[in-house]
Amino acid sequence: MLLKMDEPLMQWIRWLSRIAVWLGKARKVWGAVLAVPFAFLISWGALPTWEPRLRIAGLLLQLLGIGAVAYGLREMRLLFRLPSPRQIAVSWFTRFPRLKEDAVAVVGSAAAMARAGAVTAYGRVSLPPTASLEERIAALEQDHQQTRDLMGEIRGRMEQEARVREGVLDSERGERAVQDEKIRKLVEEAAVGGLYLELTGILWLVIGVICATASNEIANLIAKFAYDK
Repeated sequence: MLLKMDEPLMQWIRWLSRIAVWLGKARKVWGAVLAVPFAFLISWGALPTWEPRLRIAGLLLQLLGIGAVAYGLREMRLLFRLPSPRQIAVSWFTRFPRLKEDAVAVVGSAAAMARAGAVTAYGRVSLPPTASLEERIAALEQDHQQTRDLMGEIRGRMEQEARVREGVLDSERGERAVQDEKIRKLVEEAAVGGLYLELTGILWLVIGVICATASNEIANLIAKFAYDK
C-alpha cells in the first residue's frame, strides 16, 4: 500500500527534475534576462526615488553590457591563443629603436643531405676480337641477364618508393582531416559563444542607455500612472 502511494510522488519528482534540466539548457538566456531586474533591485534598495533608481540601474546595465563584450573578446583571444594587450604593449616597447644598431653577421651555411642506397654493379663483358661465335652469344646473354636484373631491381625500388610515398600521403590526409575538424569546432565555438555574448551585451546596453538617458521621463510616467490609480 505504501509503495502505491509513493509512486505518484516519484513521478512528480521525476517530472520536476526533467523540467529543471529543460530550464538549465537555457541558463544563458535566463542569466541575460534576470540581470535586468537584479540591477533594478540593487538601485531600488539603495536609492529613495524613481529617477536616480532608473539612472543608476541604467548605469549598472551599461557596465554589464560593456563587461559582457570585454569578456567575449577575452574568451575569443584565449580560444585562438592570441597575445593579451599587456603582452602586445611589452613586445612593442621592447622593439624601441636603439641609437646604435648592433652589427649582425649573416653566415650562410649549406647542408647537403644524401640518401645512399645499394647500387648494383653492372659491367659489360669485354671480348677479344678473336672470340668465337659461341663466346659472343654467351656474352650477349650475360649482358641481357644483367640488364633484366637491373631493370627488375629498379622496378622494385620504384614500387617501394611509391608505397612509402602513398603511406606518407595517407598519414598527411588523416592529420589534415583532424586539423580541419579542430579548426571547424574552434570557429563554431568562437562564433556561437561570441554571438551569445554580443547579443547579451547589446540587450543590457540598450536597456541601460534607455534608463540612464530618459530616467526623468520614465520616472514621471511611473509617478503619473501611480497617481492616476
